Amino acid sequence: MANPLLNPVRLNSGYLNGGGAAFIGKNVNPDSLPALDYGGLLGKIIIVDDKEALKLSLTTTGTLRAGAYMLVQTKAGTSAAPARGIAAFWDTNANSGFAKYVVTPDISATIISDFAGIYVDAPTKGWYCWIQIAGLTSLLCKTSSVTSNVIGDLAVFTGLTTNTFDGVADATDYFTTSGAYKRVIGTWEEAAVADAVKLAWIKNNVAKVY
Repeated sequence: MANPLLNPVRLNSGYLNGGGAAFIGKNVNPDSLPALDYGGLLGKIIIVDDKEALKLSLTTTGTLRAGAYMLVQTKAGTSAAPARGIAAFWDTNANSGFAKYVVTPDISATIISDFAGIYVDAPTKGWYCWIQIAGLTSLLCKTSSVTSNVIGDLAVFTGLTTNTFDGVADATDYFTTSGAYKRVIGTWEEAAVADAVKLAWIKNNVAKVY
C-alpha cells in the first residue's frame, strides 16, 4: 500500500469522494453517544496508487486515480457551492496562517494564486471533505466550447474569476500576461469537452500545501 494510514482517515461514508462529513471522527449527532474527536487529522495527506484509489472511490460519484489527497474543511457561507472537478482555494481570512485548513470554491484574481486542490465530490458548505492536491484528477471543463481539446494540451482555468477549466494548444502564444501563468494547473490526459469532467494531471507543486 502507498499509505498505511488509510483506514483511520476515512470519513463516515468510507470513501474519499463520499460527500464529506459534518464532523471528523464523530457520529452525525455527536450528542447521541460519546464521540471520539479526531480533529488532529485535519490537514493530513494520503498518497494512493490507482488500486487503492479505486477502493476508496464512490464510483457513482466518480473513480479516483493515483495521487495525493488532503483532508480539509470547505468554508460555510461561500457564494459558490463545492462541486466535483472545480478548484478549492485556501481561505486565508479563516485560516490565519492556514492552520485551520479551510478552503473555498470562490475564485478571484487574487485568490487563484492560493490554489489548494480539486474537489473530488460536492460536499455541503461547512463540511469536512477530501481534495486532491497532486496526481491524475478530474477537472470540470468550461460550459461553452473549449478552446483546444487535444490530449496533452495545457489545462488552465477558464479565467481568473471562472472556476472551470479550458485547454490551450501547443502552438498558442498564451503567456502574454502574468495572469496567464496563474491560470495554468497542468495538462489534459483526456480530451477536454465542454461542461464535462475529464482527466488531467495536476502540475507538480502547483497546489500550495501547508
